[in-house]
Amino acid sequence: MGGKLIVENGKLLFIQTLMNKIIHTTDNDLEIDLKKIDRIWWHIGWFTGIINIEVNKKLVKLRCFGAKRVDKRLSAFIIP
Repeated sequence: MGGKLIVENGKLLFIQTLMNKIIHTTDNDLEIDLKKIDRIWWHIGWFTGIINIEVNKKLVKLRCFGAKRVDKRLSAFIIP
């Protein structure tokens, strides 16, 4: 379940899988301008890691296997 996390055209996109859309009735697809991301970090969660994305003092959390690796890759796109 879950979805795909994609970086393209200066944006971070999360696109849900069909199964995730069936289980979660609200639209959880995300589109975040990379320039607006203040900070990205990860921490250990239950079974998976959790990627934290701070945008304008709001926090988006994504569960992810390999969160540490994804955090490292995404951090390269963020301008401090």
